[in-house]
Amino acid sequence: MANVLRQLASCSLMTRSMTSAACSLPITHDRKEREFYIKIGEDKAVLQYEEIEPGLLNLLHTEVPSAFRGRGVGALLAKEAFDFVADHELKTRVSCTYLIAYLKKDAGRPYLKFVTNP
Repeated sequence: MANVLRQLASCSLMTRSMTSAACSLPITHDRKEREFYIKIGEDKAVLQYEEIEPGLLNLLHTEVPSAFRGRGVGALLAKEAFDFVADHELKTRVSCTYLIAYLKKDAGRPYLKFVTNP
């Protein structure tokens, strides 16, 4: 847990336009549960999605435990999910308000071409 907190501390020092390489926490993609997650001690930060039809995902919800909010964890999950969409040439709807805000930032702009809703 202390190691994770040190990694998160380095994340909080990053500006919003920097990449997440400096704070790489292991992200797991659980296709069966349709989620990307980061285990943080006993807690879990998660980005959930559904497959609407082949080739089209809906990114539903992002949740980060309150003790770890504001440290870039949600942005790591967002980047991982959008990279998955881009790498697999999928389309996505975005229902999650956090992810909608992420897309409006510089880090999210390259992914807009994969989004079916504004």
